[in-house]
Order: sequence, then structure tokens, then C-alpha cells
Amino acid sequence: MSQVMSGYQMVSANNQEKIVGLPGSAILSLSGGVAPLPVKGAIKEEILCSREPIYLAGHYLKFSRFLSQTPWEVDGKRMYETSIQEEIERIVLPIFLPRTAKFHSGGREDIDVRMLGEGRPFVLELIDAKRIPSSFDEGLLGRIEADLKKNPLVNVRGLYMDNEKCFERLKESETEKIKAYACIVHCSRPVKPEDIENLHKVRDLKIAQKTPLRVLHRRTLMIREKIIHRLRAVQLNEQFLIVAVLSSAGTYIKEFVHGDLERTVPNLGTLLHAETDILQLDVLKLYEKVDAAAVDDFDSLPLGDFSYLDEKS
Repeated sequence: MSQVMSGYQMVSANNQEKIVGLPGSAILSLSGGVAPLPVKGAIKEEILCSREPIYLAGHYLKFSRFLSQTPWEVDGKRMYETSIQEEIERIVLPIFLPRTAKFHSGGREDIDVRMLGEGRPFVLELIDAKRIPSSFDEGLLGRIEADLKKNPLVNVRGLYMDNEKCFERLKESETEKIKAYACIVHCSRPVKPEDIENLHKVRDLKIAQKTPLRVLHRRTLMIREKIIHRLRAVQLNEQFLIVAVLSSAGTYIKEFVHGDLERTVPNLGTLLHAETDILQLDVLKLYEKVDAAAVDDFDSLPLGDFSYLDEKS
């Protein structure tokens, strides 16, 4: 676009060509009677080109308990060597050559929590990519998945090209999907067979969670009502057990286990009439809703043989 005197109105390229052919008096009238300034040098025009973002979507699996979702710094100091975002970008960015990239996900797990099962939905937004692989290269996304499958920290699955509506789907996943977890729990007293039976009887238990103390510095103080849809338990020894939890989106599972100084009620300790604490936590699966199929699948998750502890597929 070029500028013509008279308030510096923007003139289209088509109109520029018409103006060039006008006599000087006509140009003077267009400029409101003010003569254009004389040109003292070459006119410099700059054209900037950019491309619409590319939305690379899929699900990520996380196998490390020392891995943040995005780069994490405190007071300019790097807290962890790498992140989920950086491990995925290491493979993707050299292919698309974007000016920059943004990582989006349907929620996030704590750094010390693994994401197993089918993974958590994410979108890598590639901004102003310099290279667009041919649409005929049907094997590209499969090769990206295969390269990341060699990574001991992060895998991805189900990659596809999405559009700007992906953010709505990610938000829905974060706020509405039902999640299955497994955690290793210590009980302050010996666990009895009837304790396990009582946990298995839990059905849609409503709990009230005050904002946990560990996130109170960055989250609004409020009480959140959540639902523990189902519980399963497998005893490891006298005082340790694996507990599987099927809960509504946004439930603070660590606080449900240890109670958070009674800021979460009821909690696992009140159900067992003991003090309980959590040693490890994994996300096993995400479900669209609680129905018979989801409950049956949750009941079939392999806790007894501990195969989920080594899952990397």
C-alpha cells in the first residue's frame, strides 16, 4: 500500500495506477489543495508476508517424573533440563521451520505425575512456517510419531492437522473429561480386606475441595465440588496399596488421598479411618463421560499385575 497526502489516506494499488496518469492539477485537488512534497530520493516499499498458523494436534504420553509440560524457569534459573514441549519441538520444528511455536494442551499433570494410557490431547501451534510439507506426503505424521517413539521421556500418538477450533476441544477436555488415576498409598495402620471391599463400594462420592495449599499462591481461594465416581484398590503389603480413582475433571487427587489438612472432605483417610499419604501418581486414561462402557473399562485396568507401571506404548 502507498500513501497520498490529505491525512495520509491509504490508496489501493489499482487506484495508484489511475492517479499516476492524472495531470498535476487533478492530483492537487485530490490532496485537498496541498501540493505533494517533492520526492528527494528513491521510494522504499516493504512487503511483509506471513502464513496462517499450522495446528499440529495429537496426544502426548509422559514417562518421566522429572519433566515439566513447558519450559520452567524461576528467577531466571532453569528448573529442569527439558520439557514435553521441547521434546516434541525437537522433531517437529526442523520440518516446518516456523518463526515461533506455541504449545497448548487439554489440562496438565504435575511434574512428578506420569501421563499414560492413550495420552493427553495437545496442539502445537506453528506460527509463520517457512516450509509446508506436501499434502501428498501421507507418511509424514507417522514418521514424526515414530521418531518420538524412540524418546524415553515423551511419545505422541494420533497426530493430525487441525484448525483454530482445536482450542475449544482442548478446553472441553480440560473441564469436562472424566479421568482415571492410579496412585501408591501408604496407610498409617494395617490394611484389612474389608477396607478394600469398602473402597470398591464407593459410587459417585461428592467431595468438597478447598484450593490446595500447594497451589494457593496462584489459584483463587474457593471450594470446588468434585465427584469420585469409583475406587479400586490392590494391596501391596500390610500398609501399602495401589488405589485407582475415577473422578470428575479438575479433581485434586493428591489432596483427595492425604486430605490436605482436612481441606478436602471426605478424603481417602476418612474412608479408611486412618491417615493416608500418596507416594506416586499416574494418569491412566481420559473418558468422554461416565457411562457403563467407561466404568467397565476402568474396572478392567490392570492394577494387579502392575503392567501400567512400565507402560510405554
